[in-house]
Amino acid sequence: EITDDQVTKLVTRVQGPGRVSFEWKVSSEESYDGVIFMIDGERKAVLTGEVEWQTQEFDVGEGRRELSWVYVKDVSDAAGDDLAAVANVAFAPDGGPAGGEGDDG
Repeated sequence: EITDDQVTKLVTRVQGPGRVSFEWKVSSEESYDGVIFMIDGERKAVLTGEVEWQTQEFDVGEGRRELSWVYVKDVSDAAGDDLAAVANVAFAPDGGPAGGEGDDG
């Protein structure tokens, strides 16, 4: 559990190129708290407010890459369940099978 003005992070590393897919949801204070998906520290997608399960897919560049999901809370207030969830993370290297095969993370 985190409190106001804190973050928590889930990180894995993969060997690209390839494609990552995952499901995620959030229940948080709209526009202030939420979850961010990043590749090598670059923001790719954000969920905030009340969002049910969604599937996301992103291309991953060549080389060793860091994939991260970061839940961020602002300095005050909370709404919803104040949580994010990530499930069914899979990495498919280019030319390889889907479902996480070849994931070195």
